[in-house]
Amino acid sequence: MVTKPRRHGGNDAEQTRTQADQDAFLEYVAHRYYSIVGAAIRKHDPNHLFMGSRVHGACIRPATFRGSSAVDVVSVNYYHRWTPEPDRLSAWAEAAGRPFLISEWYAMALPGAEKSVRGAGFRVKSASDRGLFYQNFTLGLLSHPDCVGWHWFKYSGDDEHKAIGLVDRSYRPHDGMLELMGELNRQVYPLIDFFDGANRAIRRAEQAGTGQPATRHESKSEGSDKPQPASEGRSR
Repeated sequence: MVTKPRRHGGNDAEQTRTQADQDAFLEYVAHRYYSIVGAAIRKHDPNHLFMGSRVHGACIRPATFRGSSAVDVVSVNYYHRWTPEPDRLSAWAEAAGRPFLISEWYAMALPGAEKSVRGAGFRVKSASDRGLFYQNFTLGLLSHPDCVGWHWFKYSGDDEHKAIGLVDRSYRPHDGMLELMGELNRQVYPLIDFFDGANRAIRRAEQAGTGQPATRHESKSEGSDKPQPASEGRSR
């Protein structure tokens, strides 16, 4: 249950505001926003998923995710990491009670190290390096049971100083990258089966060590405080 944040009393209320107050306010705002928008979307378009608002930057905080139970999937712009952090991903899904989608991430190829360009993506030397980054990052996402997909940033967007897109400014494909992307994409479902099998083995080992059933997180909106058995695989 998301409650309205309480204000401190007295003349020094503004000065005594704490991080907990700010987190409570952020959680309340997120919950209100997603609840209102989600209700409108479901009224007029009930057969599609509500995928949130692409949480990014300073908003990637536990309070934001705790306020996200009204969405179907939490979408996050995930930068400045060469490899996904499993514990961080799990914390997002646990706080929201929802699976997540990585809605923005990329690597750019530069003609030389001396170039200074704008953009949050990793700097690499070649199209092939961008493809290797793609493979490494998506393998990390596929291994996580709460990840339901990703969106590469972006289809086009190159300029004279950097290559960002899947195609250049003349819409010619960056073949060195796309070949490596395709190599992984063609194996997505076998890889999911592999990683889900590995995750099941880990859960069985944990159960054997603790004598307790493995559980999954549950949405606040599902109306139950009782843990549920861990899923044996991801839906497709």
